[in-house]
Amino acid sequence: MENTQIIRAALKAEGITECGFLPRAHFRVLNERLMQRCDGLQSAVVFLIPYRCDASPKDGLNISLYARVKDYHAYFAALSERLLAALRSSFPDERFAGFCDHSPIDEKDAAARCGLGVLGRNSLLINPTYGSFVFIGSLLTSLSLSENRSYTAELCCGCGRCYSDDEDEDDDGEPEYDGVIYDATCPVCGEEISFDEDTLAEGSIECPNCGEKLEFDLGDDDKDEDKE
Repeated sequence: MENTQIIRAALKAEGITECGFLPRAHFRVLNERLMQRCDGLQSAVVFLIPYRCDASPKDGLNISLYARVKDYHAYFAALSERLLAALRSSFPDERFAGFCDHSPIDEKDAAARCGLGVLGRNSLLINPTYGSFVFIGSLLTSLSLSENRSYTAELCCGCGRCYSDDEDEDDDGEPEYDGVIYDATCPVCGEEISFDEDTLAEGSIECPNCGEKLEFDLGDDDKDEDKE
C-alpha cells in the first residue's frame, strides 16, 4: 500500500474523506520561524472537516454556524493526537506534526492547490460538497508525498454568490451577474483560468494549478479608449 493510501485510510477511520497532499515546493509558508522548527518536514497533508449545522440558534441569538458545534480547538487537539499516533505507528521512522490555527503554512491556499476547493471572492475556501462550511486541518511530515488533485476545480468565476445579499438573487434563487468573464491559459502548465473584470483590473492573477503569476498589460487598451 502506498504512503498516501495509508494516510487516507487513517483519515477515513476518523470520518475524513476530503484530503490532499502537497510537497514542500508547492505550499506557501506564512510563519518562517515556526517552519524552521519543522526542519525536515517536507510534505503537507491537508484535510477538511465539515461543520454545517441547521439547528436553530438557542434563545433566538444570532450565533455563527461554526460556533454552534463543539469547539473546534478541542476537537482538533483530540483528532491530532489520534492521527499522529496512528501515523507514527505506520511510519515509525518518519516525523509528523499537527496544527490547529497555528500552522506555518497557508492552509486555505494549500487546500485549493491540492484540489479541495477554490478560493472565493469572500476569501474563503469553497468545497463542491460542503461549500465554505469547513474547518481546514493540516499535518506536516518528513514523508515525500506527491501532489494530488482529488478533482479538477475551476477558478472562481466571480459570480458573486459567496458575498451577495439574498435580495440580489433572481426568481430562481440564483444571483444575477452581468459582468464579463475572461479566460486565459497558463503558459507554464496549460491550466484554463476564468476571471472577472475586478481581477483583470488588479493586473495579475495566480494560476491555481502551478502558482505561476500571470500579469495583464492593459496599457494599449487604455490608450485606444482615450483615442476614442
